[in-house]
Amino acid sequence: MLEAAGVSTVWVPSTERALELLTGNSFHTIISDMGRSEGPQEGFALLDAIRARGYQTPLIVYSGSDRSDHVRAVLDRGGQGATNDPSRLFELVMNEVSR
Repeated sequence: MLEAAGVSTVWVPSTERALELLTGNSFHTIISDMGRSEGPQEGFALLDAIRARGYQTPLIVYSGSDRSDHVRAVLDRGGQGATNDPSRLFELVMNEVSR
């Protein structure tokens, strides 16, 4: 859906690789799963790491839950939202890209 709307995407398999790509590059938005092979809360690890490095790139967590406490945890860490619904993800990303 994002590519059909003209949004280019880059897929990376790890937090480490995402952080490497942020160095010297600019992205409108980061979409992160919460759990990866690195750990079950790796989305938080990525969010914490990019904020600690001073990056203000919007980050949205796309995972298996959109419970209000999960969304609040992402927002409290400086993320822009969390969802498990592809339509809502599209909406969140397009809101960030259009800024």
